[in-house]
Amino acid sequence: GSKQALWHELTVNYFVPKITRIVSIKEEFGITHWEVETDRGPRRFQLQSRYDIRSMGGGRYIIRDIDGNRYDIPNEADLDPVSRSLLELEV
Repeated sequence: GSKQALWHELTVNYFVPKITRIVSIKEEFGITHWEVETDRGPRRFQLQSRYDIRSMGGGRYIIRDIDGNRYDIPNEADLDPVSRSLLELEV
Protein backbone atom coordinates (compact mmCIF):
# COMPACT_ATOMS: atom_id res chain seq x y z
CA GLY A 1 0.00 0.00 0.00
CA SER A 2 2.76 2.47 0.92
CA LYS A 3 4.62 1.81 -2.31
CA GLN A 4 1.46 2.46 -4.31
CA ALA A 5 0.72 5.70 -2.41
CA LEU A 6 4.29 6.92 -2.94
CA TRP A 7 4.15 6.11 -6.67
CA HIS A 8 0.85 7.99 -6.98
CA GLU A 9 2.27 11.10 -5.27
CA LEU A 10 5.40 11.05 -7.43
CA THR A 11 3.41 10.79 -10.66
CA VAL A 12 1.09 13.63 -9.60
CA ASN A 13 3.83 15.97 -8.33
CA TYR A 14 6.33 15.22 -11.09
CA PHE A 15 3.95 15.11 -14.02
CA VAL A 16 6.17 16.35 -16.84
CA PRO A 17 4.74 15.39 -20.23
CA LYS A 18 7.17 15.27 -23.15
CA ILE A 19 6.09 17.45 -26.06
CA THR A 20 6.18 15.45 -29.29
CA ARG A 21 4.54 18.02 -31.58
CA ILE A 22 3.57 21.69 -31.40
CA VAL A 23 0.23 22.12 -33.14
CA SER A 24 -0.07 25.90 -32.71
CA ILE A 25 1.12 28.88 -30.71
CA LYS A 26 -1.05 31.99 -30.69
CA GLU A 27 -0.45 35.24 -28.85
CA GLU A 28 -3.28 37.23 -27.34
CA PHE A 29 -2.88 40.19 -24.96
CA GLY A 30 0.71 39.21 -24.12
CA ILE A 31 -0.16 35.60 -23.26
CA THR A 32 0.82 32.80 -25.63
CA HIS A 33 -1.62 29.93 -26.03
CA TRP A 34 0.02 26.62 -26.85
CA GLU A 35 -1.65 23.57 -28.32
CA VAL A 36 0.65 20.55 -28.27
CA GLU A 37 0.73 16.79 -28.47
CA THR A 38 2.61 14.98 -25.71
CA ASP A 39 3.50 11.44 -24.73
CA ARG A 40 0.46 11.68 -22.43
CA GLY A 41 -2.03 13.03 -24.93
CA PRO A 42 -2.98 16.46 -26.29
CA ARG A 43 -2.57 19.49 -24.04
CA ARG A 44 -3.41 23.19 -24.13
CA PHE A 45 -1.69 25.69 -21.88
CA GLN A 46 -0.66 29.33 -21.65
CA LEU A 47 2.68 31.04 -21.05
CA GLN A 48 3.05 34.45 -19.50
CA SER A 49 6.41 35.24 -21.09
CA ARG A 50 9.23 33.83 -23.15
CA TYR A 51 11.24 33.48 -19.94
CA ASP A 52 9.00 30.49 -19.15
CA ILE A 53 10.88 28.55 -21.85
CA ARG A 54 14.26 27.45 -20.56
CA SER A 55 17.00 26.03 -22.72
CA MET A 56 18.75 23.20 -20.92
CA GLY A 57 21.41 22.80 -23.63
CA GLY A 58 21.74 20.12 -26.26
CA GLY A 59 18.37 21.04 -27.81
CA ARG A 60 16.41 20.35 -24.63
CA TYR A 61 13.79 22.79 -23.34
CA ILE A 62 11.69 22.89 -20.20
CA ILE A 63 8.50 24.94 -20.46
CA ARG A 64 6.59 26.16 -17.41
CA ASP A 65 3.00 27.19 -18.00
CA ILE A 66 0.94 29.86 -16.28
CA ASP A 67 -0.31 27.29 -13.72
CA GLY A 68 3.19 26.06 -12.83
CA ASN A 69 2.99 22.83 -14.84
CA ARG A 70 6.16 21.77 -16.63
CA TYR A 71 6.58 20.29 -20.10
CA ASP A 72 9.73 18.78 -21.57
CA ILE A 73 11.10 18.92 -25.09
CA PRO A 74 13.95 16.40 -24.78
CA ASN A 75 15.50 17.30 -28.13
CA GLU A 76 14.17 19.91 -30.53
CA ALA A 77 15.82 18.02 -33.42
CA ASP A 78 13.29 15.22 -32.88
CA LEU A 79 10.37 17.59 -33.56
CA ASP A 80 8.84 17.90 -37.01
CA PRO A 81 9.87 20.97 -39.07
CA VAL A 82 6.65 22.91 -38.31
CA SER A 83 7.03 22.32 -34.57
CA ARG A 84 10.69 23.38 -34.68
CA SER A 85 9.86 26.60 -36.52
CA LEU A 86 7.09 27.44 -34.05
CA LEU A 87 9.47 26.84 -31.14
CA GLU A 88 12.20 28.94 -32.74
CA LEU A 89 9.83 31.90 -32.96
CA GLU A 90 9.30 31.74 -29.20
CA VAL A 91 12.86 31.26 -27.92
